[in-house]
Amino acid sequence: MKRRLALIFFLSLIIPATVRAQSYDESFRYWNEGPLTFKDFTIRDMWTDDPMVSSSMEYGLAYKDTVLRFGNLRYQTLYSLAKMDRVNSWIRTGRATELTLKYHQVAFDIAELNRRKLQDRFENGESFVFPSNLISFYEKNLTNEINEYRAKCSQGLDAEVIEEYSKRIHDELGKYPEGINEPVIRFRNSGFGYHLGPYGEFLAGEAASYLGPQLGLLLGMEYSFKRLRTNWDISFGRYLGGLRKSVAYSDEYNDIQHTWGKDWDCHGMLVDLSLGFAIVDNAHLTIAPMVGIGGMNVELDREYQKEKDVTENIDGFRYLAGVNVDLKLARNYSFGWDGRNYGENSIRLKLYVAKSDVDEIAGPLSINCGLLFNLYGRMVR
Repeated sequence: MKRRLALIFFLSLIIPATVRAQSYDESFRYWNEGPLTFKDFTIRDMWTDDPMVSSSMEYGLAYKDTVLRFGNLRYQTLYSLAKMDRVNSWIRTGRATELTLKYHQVAFDIAELNRRKLQDRFENGESFVFPSNLISFYEKNLTNEINEYRAKCSQGLDAEVIEEYSKRIHDELGKYPEGINEPVIRFRNSGFGYHLGPYGEFLAGEAASYLGPQLGLLLGMEYSFKRLRTNWDISFGRYLGGLRKSVAYSDEYNDIQHTWGKDWDCHGMLVDLSLGFAIVDNAHLTIAPMVGIGGMNVELDREYQKEKDVTENIDGFRYLAGVNVDLKLARNYSFGWDGRNYGENSIRLKLYVAKSDVDEIAGPLSINCGLLFNLYGRMVR
């Protein structure tokens, strides 16, 4: 019995709250649901200070986050809606005429026009303004335009003025899209990115008789200014099969001189700094030829070193030239309460030729390539 009473008490709290929530949500209707009808108003006897006022419509703008897709662009934005409150909008008994309905329809159209202007500023604003400031501006503008309209048409009594407003507002609505088109993204000059993935170094010429291919992992950062692209890359890997023939090694500082033997294992590190220029940069592809400088390091595995506490490596300076090609898998652009943000996810093909001055292995010429996952963001206005 106690459980039943507790359940009844719990339901008595939940059910009214649910009904109230449903009534509140269902009281609103939106401009895109079609023209107003008398069903959108309550017909009732109402007392007002001004006897000319025979009806009233509660209206406003609503906002919600929405996500749209345009090709590989995922666009998250604030979507505005013109709404009216059916519960609190009324027409005095005996005044439910077609003229009264048209009077309110024009007011609702004015609300929709301001909504479209606001939405257009969201998508295509040439300078950034926080959404809250834009919303405040257009809501105040809407209130002023409605009050001016009410005054000019004598609170819905002047059919000629109502018709004039109806035609003008209808023409202006045609200048702005009802929905959301693909946004115009206005980039600032700067961008920044990271990339990570497997890479390979393939020695050519006489150097290939010393070492086989090096396979490993590349990690890099990118900074862009307009079409200029600066990349800092570092890679670590192992030379497959070890040394293909002996290499004379000398370290005067640590007084170590011996020969690295054939088949001894070694690993490598490459450090590169490059400057590129994006000759192609669109929604799907970026192609940026580049030149740069860097360093090559070949290090003997510790088990083969003469002195276990002294690292044995040969290194040298190198020059490089090549191209970065980014295939853009997804672009993400958002406009919300925190401003505008833009980023890209792409697969990068990094291909370049390098010439090093490591004389111990014949000053190697190498072909280098990487297949990288690239995250890149740009500042937007």
